[in-house]
Amino acid sequence: MDIIGPIRQEILSGLREGSQFETLEETLAAFPDLPFEKDDYVLAAKFFNACRTKRAKGNGTDFLVCAVAVRRQRR
Repeated sequence: MDIIGPIRQEILSGLREGSQFETLEETLAAFPDLPFEKDDYVLAAKFFNACRTKRAKGNGTDFLVCAVAVRRQRR
């Protein structure tokens, strides 16, 4: 199983203890990074625009995570 950088960052963010961070970082090292593809950014922009028309909010990273999830589901 692969992991994308923003998910790795989110999991590691906010840990108060340095030892917890290091342990979790070592655990996550077992999961290789899944690279982004050009189409991920395009789909993320489409999601952003679709949500904006419905007045739903999110940030670029949220939509990028969604786009990668959709891509992986299609394969």
